[in-house]
Amino acid sequence: MSAERTYAQLFEASPLPMTVTTPDTGQFIDVNEAAVKAFGYSRDEFKSILSRELYMPADDAERRELEDVPARIRETYARYGPASFRRKDGSVLRAIVTAYQVDFGGRPAWVAMIEDVTEKERIEQQHEQAQRLESLGQLAGGVAHDFNNLLAVILNVTSQLTTEVPPASDARRDLERVEKAAQSASRLTRQLLAFARREVVQPLVIDLNEQITSLTELLRRTLGSHVRLTTALRAGLWPVVMDSGHLEQVVINLAVNARDAMPRGGTLAISSANVTVDEAYAATRPGLRAGRYTQIEMADTGTGMDKAALDHAFEPFFTTKAPGHGTGLGLATVYGIVKQVEGHVSIDSEVGRGTTITILIPATDQQLPSAPAAQKAVQNAKGTATVLVVEDYDDLRELIEEILRSAGYHVMAARDGAAGLVLSREHPGEIDALLTDIVMPNMLGPDLAEQMKAENPNLRVLFMSGHAQPVLGASKMLTPDTPLIQKPFMAPELLERLREALGHT
Repeated sequence: MSAERTYAQLFEASPLPMTVTTPDTGQFIDVNEAAVKAFGYSRDEFKSILSRELYMPADDAERRELEDVPARIRETYARYGPASFRRKDGSVLRAIVTAYQVDFGGRPAWVAMIEDVTEKERIEQQHEQAQRLESLGQLAGGVAHDFNNLLAVILNVTSQLTTEVPPASDARRDLERVEKAAQSASRLTRQLLAFARREVVQPLVIDLNEQITSLTELLRRTLGSHVRLTTALRAGLWPVVMDSGHLEQVVINLAVNARDAMPRGGTLAISSANVTVDEAYAATRPGLRAGRYTQIEMADTGTGMDKAALDHAFEPFFTTKAPGHGTGLGLATVYGIVKQVEGHVSIDSEVGRGTTITILIPATDQQLPSAPAAQKAVQNAKGTATVLVVEDYDDLRELIEEILRSAGYHVMAARDGAAGLVLSREHPGEIDALLTDIVMPNMLGPDLAEQMKAENPNLRVLFMSGHAQPVLGASKMLTPDTPLIQKPFMAPELLERLREALGHT
C-alpha cells in the first residue's frame, strides 16, 4: 500500500500532464491535475471519452507514427511526437509523449507523460518566419535600390522627350504611357524599401491619436459606405518617434486590407493604448524587447485568414486576393515600417471571424513639438552656384549633370566619394554645394560630406538615396532637418531641393 500511495502522490504532483488508459479501448482510467489543466476536460469528462478521440494528426507521417505506438509500448515503451491533440475548446495542443505499460490494480494499463511543446513550437516558427523575412528583405532592398537608379533615368529622359514632341502625336501618348508605368514602378520600389527597412526616414515626435484622428475622413472614404469605422483612442497616449508619412501608410494599408476582407460590409475598429511589456512576455515574441510601447489595434469583422495564409502574410507579393486585385505588398510594407522603428506587429485571424492587427511602437520621453517649425527662406534660386555631383551609377550621374547645367549651375562630377574628395581638393575655387548619393563604393556619402565640410564650413549638402542601410545602422533614420531627396526623382524636384539646400541659413 505504501508503494501505491507513493506512486499516486507522484502521479498527482507531476508538473507534466499524465494519463492512464486501457490498452485495448483507450478508455481513460485516471488523469492528473496537470492533464485537466492542459486539455480543459474534468476528470469525469475524461472518463467518458477515448484517448483516440483527442488525436488530431497533422499529416500522414504523424498518423503513421501514432499507428505504430501500441506495438512499441508492448515491446518496451514509446516516445513519439510532436503530435497534435484536441483540447476541449477546440484548440490544438502540440506535445511529445512518452508511454509505457504498467500493472494497474492487477490489470495492464498504459501510462502516458505529455510534454506540452505548443508554445515552444510557436516561438520557433516565429523565429523562422523572422529569418525568412529578413532574407527576403535583403533581396528586396537590393533590387529596389538598383531599380530606383534605373527609374530616375527613365522618368527624366521620358519627361524631357515628352516636351519635344507634338502634344497630340502618337509618340507623345506613348511617352506618357512609359512615364506613367515608371511612376507605378517607383511606388512599388518604395514599398519594397519599406518592407526591407532600407528606406531613409526622417522621424518626428508625434501623437498617434492626433495622426489617426486626422486620417478619419480619408479612412471613411477609403472604406466606403458599407464598412463602419469606430475608434477608441486612449487619452494621455505616450508619444512616439516616427515618420508621420510612414504611420499614414501603415494605417491606410491596413484599412484597405480590412475593406477588401469585408465585401458585404462590416466594421473596422481602431483603438490605441499604452502598453508596458515585461521580460517574460517579450521572451515569447521574437524581436520584441521589454519596455514602454504605444499600441495601435485594427480589428475587422471580415473573412479572416487560415493558418497557411498567416504563415506568409508578411512576405512581399504574397496575397490572397484574386489576380490583378493586389500587389501583395500591403502587409509587407507595414511589417517593414514597424520593424524600422524597432516595433512589433502581430496578426490574430480566423476564417469567418475577422482579423486583428496589433502594432507596438516604442514610446518616447521626448516632448511633442508645440508648433511646426517655420520654413527657412529659400535663397540663391537662380542656380549660379558650383555643385559637386557624386553618384556611382554613370547614367544617372550624367543625367544630373545635364539637369543642373541646363539650370545654370557650374557642375563638377565624380563616380565615388574618394574621387569626389580628390576633385574638391584640386578645384581652385569654392564649391557651394555637394550633391551626393549616400551608398557608394570606396567612400560613403556622409563620410565625404563630413570631410569636405571640415575643409569648407560653408558647404551645403544634399543627399540622394535609394536606400541607406549600411550608413544609418539598424534604425535607418536621418534627423528631420537633413537635406535629402529620395530616388527616383524628377528634374523639378531635384532643382527645388537643391535650391532649398543652398538657401539654408
